[in-house]
Amino acid sequence: MSKSFIRSGRARQTAAVMTAMLALTIGGPLPQAASASPAAPAAQTAPGPVAAAGTVITTSDATFDRDVLQSKAPALVEFCAEWSGPCRFIEQDQVLENTARDHAGRLTVAYLDIDQNPATLKKYNPKGIPAFYLFKNGQVVSYRIGPYSAGQIKEWLQSNGIS
Repeated sequence: MSKSFIRSGRARQTAAVMTAMLALTIGGPLPQAASASPAAPAAQTAPGPVAAAGTVITTSDATFDRDVLQSKAPALVEFCAEWSGPCRFIEQDQVLENTARDHAGRLTVAYLDIDQNPATLKKYNPKGIPAFYLFKNGQVVSYRIGPYSAGQIKEWLQSNGIS
C-alpha cells in the first residue's frame, strides 16, 4: 500500500468499516469515534409538512402523515432501531445528515425508530433494517434494505429522479 493511501481519508473510512464489521460479527458494540454523533438523529421538525432545509427530522406514528406523506418534497425515511449495529453504523457515518444537507430544499429526510412506532412499522413492514423508503406524493416509489453509504443513497436517489 502506498503511504498516500494510508494517510488518506479513504483509508480511515475503510478501517472504520472493517472495525464495525468485526464488531457486528463478534456481537460487540460498535466503536465510537471522537466526533461520533448522538445515538439517534436530533429531532428537528419545522412547522408544517416540510422540515427545515438540510435537516433530518425524527418522525413518529403521530407525525408520519404530516412529515412524510404530506411533504411537498419527495421524502426519504430510514426505518431503524437503536439496538441495530448496521443502524448505529449509518448514524455514526452521518448518512442521513449528509443526504439532507446535499439535497436541502429538494428532499425531506426522516428517521423512524421502529421500536417506538409500531403502527408505522406494521403499515410499511420492512423486511429488514435499516430500511430506506422513498416517498413521492405520499406513495412509496422505491425502497432499499441494508446499510448504505451516503454515496450509494445519492446514486439511488438519482436513479429515482432526485438530484
